[in-house]
Amino acid sequence: MRVWIAGVLLCTMLFCTSCGSSPIAKTLFVQAVGVDQKDEGYTVAVQAFDPSQGGGGEEGANVSTTFIQAEGETVLSSFNNMTRQVGRRPFYAQNRVVILGEDLSQSGILSVMDVFSRSKDSRPMIDIFVARGQAVEAVSNTMEDSVNPAEKMQLLVEGGQSNGAMPRTQILDVQKALLDPYTDLLLPAVRLEEPKEKGGSQTMVMDSTALFQDDKLVDYLDMEETRGVLWIKGQVKDGLVSFSLEDLGNVALAVEETSSKVEAEGTEDGPVFSITVTAKANIQEINLDSTFRLADDQIEKLEDGFAEKVSGQMELAVNKVLREKQCDVFQFARLLMHEDTDYWQTIQDNWREELSKAEVNITVGCEIERMGKLSNIQEEDQYN
Repeated sequence: MRVWIAGVLLCTMLFCTSCGSSPIAKTLFVQAVGVDQKDEGYTVAVQAFDPSQGGGGEEGANVSTTFIQAEGETVLSSFNNMTRQVGRRPFYAQNRVVILGEDLSQSGILSVMDVFSRSKDSRPMIDIFVARGQAVEAVSNTMEDSVNPAEKMQLLVEGGQSNGAMPRTQILDVQKALLDPYTDLLLPAVRLEEPKEKGGSQTMVMDSTALFQDDKLVDYLDMEETRGVLWIKGQVKDGLVSFSLEDLGNVALAVEETSSKVEAEGTEDGPVFSITVTAKANIQEINLDSTFRLADDQIEKLEDGFAEKVSGQMELAVNKVLREKQCDVFQFARLLMHEDTDYWQTIQDNWREELSKAEVNITVGCEIERMGKLSNIQEEDQYN
């Protein structure tokens, strides 16, 4: 991003005699967009790079980022009012992030997402978030004076995705889910945390996900429930699984390789879903004393501890999402429709309630690499 900013500034200096006469200087390069519902209309806010401000100032100062907001009866009229308000053309093709306000999300996001889907400047790979509060406040957060706050927000969700803690949902994913009457949405949620020290700035935190039924926000999932969803969907490819065992203490296992398989069938007693998750892991951290030898039976305990932890997260997800909220982010309905079409047709008109009563069987298997275990190292040392 710094290279891109430098390139824009260089073009400005080379081709223009003054910033005021530059087409680039008259453009605001939008990096993040927030949309809130307000009375009978909308409030939109943008976080934009402003070439006319340059990149000067004190080191680390966020002098080239501008925050603008406007109101209107529709989302598009709000954007148009923003253009008239600042007298400059916002350029949306570089946008990285869209944040939807909590009130808007609870009312329904279909019409708002339709605007982004139809816009010629909107890209399908823009990250979508829900603000636990006002989107305007989230967009205007400077992320501790980051040079590009929107980029830092994007890095947060990329990091969460890479360690199997957070789903990454983009405009294309939202479009597909909203067009499918049998698939619900799970979006990363952000909130602003008050500073711990007087005079400090608010910190943006991403520690939950927003659960939708159709296009409406119905609840939030915590990190344990969220990871349970990701295990079921086969989206945990990395990260740590931490737990405690009575005779082995606190343990952290690094996930190396995973797979997830879901099978569905209809029975006289209702739908049945069988979920099998397998994983390979290695020991990242364990409390040992100098005399402890990690034997095969201890490794088996670690494997069992891993399986218990992961299956517990999956059960939390199923209970909250499927049973309590009657939502389907797992695509169970689609799977049942494909694997047992005749049965599906008997429950199609009441599928949410039927799935909420479904039998869900969870099996988790873990294999921990035996090479390099402590007992092997100690035995080798005795003969050296």
